[in-house]
Amino acid sequence: MKHFFTTVHIFRLFLTAEARRRRVKPFLLKHPNLYWENFIVSSLRLRASAVIKKMCTVVKHFNIVIDTNVIVSAFKSRNGASFKLLSLIGKNRFTPHISIALFYEYEEQLALQTRASAQDIETFLGFLFREAEKHSIYFRIRPLTKDADDDMVAELAFACGADYIVSYNKRDFVNVEKELSIPIQTAKEFLEILGEQT
Repeated sequence: MKHFFTTVHIFRLFLTAEARRRRVKPFLLKHPNLYWENFIVSSLRLRASAVIKKMCTVVKHFNIVIDTNVIVSAFKSRNGASFKLLSLIGKNRFTPHISIALFYEYEEQLALQTRASAQDIETFLGFLFREAEKHSIYFRIRPLTKDADDDMVAELAFACGADYIVSYNKRDFVNVEKELSIPIQTAKEFLEILGEQT
């Protein structure tokens, strides 16, 4: 309700400014000193229009599946696109989707491929588990790739209706993109879709 009344107030401001403009304009030639009032009215109209446009803008919310290599990359460097992507989890820009199998793969590969402590891995995975949408996969559509782990990612993406799979192994998912019509983006490419700078 608060947003509704705010919108109504802005709309009334817009109409009031328009009415004042129509009354003021005929007198401007006779009263040049009133130019400043026309300037104020025009400024109010532009401001009201900009605020209304901003309030009515719909922000697209994406559903994504994040491949393990992106998670691992984020743990290896805090300066890259992968870390930036993970830092946006929980900020209503997108929803990550996980399955139990993918969740355990994250845990296994983070322990094998990074120097992160068990505590850091547990903390991150706990946060991800709270924020992500969880799925149980009861079907198989493999083989779509040459790797069973990549098939697992593809099946999750298909099950959750993902907008994108975020992965650095784009070539491995070529058939997934073709058969399931799910685009594959690197972390940097997906951040660009979000309008985020890396």
